[in-house]
Amino acid sequence: MGSVGIRDEILPVARELLRRPPAHGDPQQLRKVQELLPRIGDPAVRDALRRLQYGLEERFGHDIGLGSARPVVAGGATDIALGGERGLGEGQER
Repeated sequence: MGSVGIRDEILPVARELLRRPPAHGDPQQLRKVQELLPRIGDPAVRDALRRLQYGLEERFGHDIGLGSARPVVAGGATDIALGGERGLGEGQER
């Protein structure tokens, strides 16, 4: 009776993602984890990838909020406000 060999390309990729130090992670690694996760059947590997995904999402997957929680002065769609006093326009003094 012969044997059948099955080569799984998914688990070696998962192994490499999990071996990479998290400090060296990048947004591409997060994307790879998100693409790979639904294809993993082993619960232990899936759990490890979910943990990695969570850490990478904390690092790369969120919008960045700069400044205080105070209300923002309305501006145009492409305006960026950098410091200064609120309510003072160009050429106005305090």
